[in-house]
Amino acid sequence: MSNLLNLPEEILLLIVKLLDMPSVFNLYNTCNRTRNVIRMNRSVKKCTLSHNTMASAHVLNSVFIRDMSATIQELNLSAVGNLNKTILLTAAKRFKSLQSIDLGYTNITICDFLDIHQHCPTIKEVTINFIFEKKYVSLQLSQKLLTRCQRTFKDFKSIHFIGSQSNLLKNKIVPLILGKAEDLHLQYTILNETKISYITVECEMRTISFKKFYLYFSLNSWKYACTNFLIGSPLLLEENLNACECIFILKPTPLTTEYLEVYCSPLFTDFFSKKFHIDARSLREYRRSTVHNAMFLFWKRDKTVFDDKFFQDLLTCLKAYFPYYFEPTSEDPAPSNYDWFQTTCLDPSEDEHPSGSVVEPTFKRARVGQPNSLLNFDTVFKDKEKIELTLCFYGLKINPRTLSPSCNFLSKLTYLYLKGKVHYSGEFFNVLFRCCDKLETLNFEAPIVTFVKSIARSLPLSKSIKNLRIVAKDMDFQTMISSFSQCQNLENVHLVDVSDNCFEITDPLIMFQKCAYLYCFHIYVEISDAKRTKLMQILNRAKLRSDKPHISAFIINSAHYNFENIPYIEVFKTIITKPFPM
Repeated sequence: MSNLLNLPEEILLLIVKLLDMPSVFNLYNTCNRTRNVIRMNRSVKKCTLSHNTMASAHVLNSVFIRDMSATIQELNLSAVGNLNKTILLTAAKRFKSLQSIDLGYTNITICDFLDIHQHCPTIKEVTINFIFEKKYVSLQLSQKLLTRCQRTFKDFKSIHFIGSQSNLLKNKIVPLILGKAEDLHLQYTILNETKISYITVECEMRTISFKKFYLYFSLNSWKYACTNFLIGSPLLLEENLNACECIFILKPTPLTTEYLEVYCSPLFTDFFSKKFHIDARSLREYRRSTVHNAMFLFWKRDKTVFDDKFFQDLLTCLKAYFPYYFEPTSEDPAPSNYDWFQTTCLDPSEDEHPSGSVVEPTFKRARVGQPNSLLNFDTVFKDKEKIELTLCFYGLKINPRTLSPSCNFLSKLTYLYLKGKVHYSGEFFNVLFRCCDKLETLNFEAPIVTFVKSIARSLPLSKSIKNLRIVAKDMDFQTMISSFSQCQNLENVHLVDVSDNCFEITDPLIMFQKCAYLYCFHIYVEISDAKRTKLMQILNRAKLRSDKPHISAFIINSAHYNFENIPYIEVFKTIITKPFPM
């Protein structure tokens, strides 16, 4: 620390710009010198109070934010659970330079935002839930309210609405309230249907003047699938579609998450062929089918320059959605322009030879079971420094899969998705967590055979794991929570129990206290409302006693799985989420 304090002020400022908000906050509180450097130079322009230990509304009234507020230009409050209009309205008066605010997945309504904007009129970009009132009834919007929305959004550059298909695509509200805006960057995220629906008074229909329009479907179950979702939308009128260059990227069902269908204008055909080795189909071949997870991108031809920079930005945006598929038996090095890779592993007896070698038992047994099959991708990833890997397993009689500490690719893994019907060897997870010293995200799905106890025993060996999602049956939550409390770097945890057994949870206080960076802990189970209320009291008491109000701790009835957790599961690559704005 003494070396840090001896650095010139210019170097300290450069360091500040590279830190996330919790780290800047810690540096601010270190001593008077660092506090004065940060405060006097007003170096914080982008403030993210989301998905970290500062994700609490009360932070807005802290001395730290008060000192920074005059020069903050971007404020991200996405999924801050205790955010309300009163706190935000008080803070908004201090943000003199604020241009962009993210209020998605919070309790802030559009009516709330209209009042907030009056105190902070510099805001020209907003992300917000498409909810006008906190009422679970049909609500008629008055002409006065619609006119006020038009006046507020008139000069906005970017608007991102998060809501249901019926409210965003199937009525005239959005074209009405955005009728006076010009050349918008407009985004919709379509979520599961809600009980809130809106109707409007009869008034003149307007056409939205958008420069680019991004539409995302992020639906979580067959129950909420959308069919013919573009038909009848006042936004996607024929004249708009004819004036646009378009890309449709679809995941038709939840069971084919590893495959994407791409339809596009002729302008993008070569782009997908050269960059992703995908034969994108013509838009004329597109049939409005059932969709759970999809992305639709539109750019107005007369307002967009489709130059080299545009396509480079497009590559940056879409790269995260397209893994490179390779055969498990491949000996070819992975291409350099991919970061995410995927392969499908079958029973070794069905392959010419497996994706490694067969590991025979090293001792004699009276009855010898199936030999382990080693997963070894060293040759494929020999030129890579970081790897994101999805392994899909199929076949009920597959040989147990194992890992070896001698495999070099393990030390390169940053993301791993294990899914399908497979048996893992006894040492699999021990090697995984011990040798994958860069592994930050593990997404594990084994709904048929459970390996949760093996994971729990070995998880504390990991010094890098941050994001953990487990889909399995018959979970021992007490054992899991005890294991998590030994993983100080854990940030984002999701446990999905697909069984219908009786569910109990131990007090997670020690876990909340020891996991210094934890901001999300969600459990999905079939549970009655009465029991859920009782167990939620345990979680809330643990948050209170550990003095960590920022933790999003919920028990969610899997029978009523909703969209509120979407911002927390984006990192697991199970849904299509919005790309970076272009």
